[in-house]
Amino acid sequence: VINITYPNSRVIDTFLFTPSCWLFMRNGRTSRKRKHKVSPGKRNTGRGMLARRSVKANDTIISVPQKLLLTIDTVHNSPIGHLIPRFLYDFHKYGVHMSLAMFLLYEKSLGSSSFWLPYLITLPKTFNTPAFLPDSQLINLPSSLKDKVLEQRKMLRTLYKAVCHNHIAEMCGCSSYDNFRWAWFVVNTRCVYLDNRDKQMALIPVLDLLNHSAAVEVEAGLVSDMYCIVVKQPYKKGQQVFINYGPHDNITLWMEYGFTIRNNPHTVLHATIDFASFTYQEPIEILKKQNLMTDLAFSLDGPSWKLLCCLRLLCMNAKELASWKVVLQGLPISEGNEQKVISWMDEILKQELVSIDQVLAKVDDHCILHICNEHKEIIFHNFSSSYRINAVI
Repeated sequence: VINITYPNSRVIDTFLFTPSCWLFMRNGRTSRKRKHKVSPGKRNTGRGMLARRSVKANDTIISVPQKLLLTIDTVHNSPIGHLIPRFLYDFHKYGVHMSLAMFLLYEKSLGSSSFWLPYLITLPKTFNTPAFLPDSQLINLPSSLKDKVLEQRKMLRTLYKAVCHNHIAEMCGCSSYDNFRWAWFVVNTRCVYLDNRDKQMALIPVLDLLNHSAAVEVEAGLVSDMYCIVVKQPYKKGQQVFINYGPHDNITLWMEYGFTIRNNPHTVLHATIDFASFTYQEPIEILKKQNLMTDLAFSLDGPSWKLLCCLRLLCMNAKELASWKVVLQGLPISEGNEQKVISWMDEILKQELVSIDQVLAKVDDHCILHICNEHKEIIFHNFSSSYRINAVI
């Protein structure tokens, strides 16, 4: 895993595993006698955790008291709790996220008097997400990826301006955009959802010490008054223990968490189609109604179902459009239509290949290089030499 910059393991050890550590002193149990199942890795794991002894499938590896979960209720019961209605009203879907981020900055401004200081000092000082990428690197990104990064940066700037405009910044110790960006990504890279409601977003000490793997399964949630992580596969003593952040491709992992992983089964190459350039509106209207204008992508398994449906519809003539529903079954409409689709896909892939090769010649960021090389592999798997019409007309 390509991780972000973290504090040294001595700080984390003091936070978690010494007899007087902050976390277990607040458990209300005889935790200092407990044989901990995981501990911080010393090297080659980033912020990862290693099994201190053999771990069996269905073992609980982490239990955190509910009172140490940082939630909207935590903020509500703090000196800045009166600001929550403003956060929820002014920032809409980002309201809970903003509440937690501003709370972190408020607690950080308290220094040594903060109850949460032992947790705060374990947090990274910066992140490898593209929001922190120098402009000199940003200009060299593929256009589709650059657009995503610029959109995220614009959103963050807009939120920060709103914080300053409403005088929330000075109340919460938010002294600069860099300060705000740090707090935003602490929440973004570490929050979990206790259920499907945004208001149940939480930051959980210890949980963010575990790295991501797409190959593992875990069960996580509240059991009585504890937030527990249960692993579904065994680990030997000394092995790194993983959790699963969800079915994310490497672009999402990089943008939201600041790392990429090798052999990611969710990796795709998104296809860019300029729908605004089409003058023939009937297929466009069909695509809109059928929700076929998003998630257009290639993978190592070939073009996605949505991409094939979209291109087949856009390549139809007026006569073929009368039978357009055939494409929803994953079938070609005609041999001529399919040849147009294959030619179009080849053109998309060639343009992406040229763009990627230009990027590879200019950047040295590990995550960008990884994503680009991964996309090249997808491109070579999807050229028409390896793609065939899958039905006989």
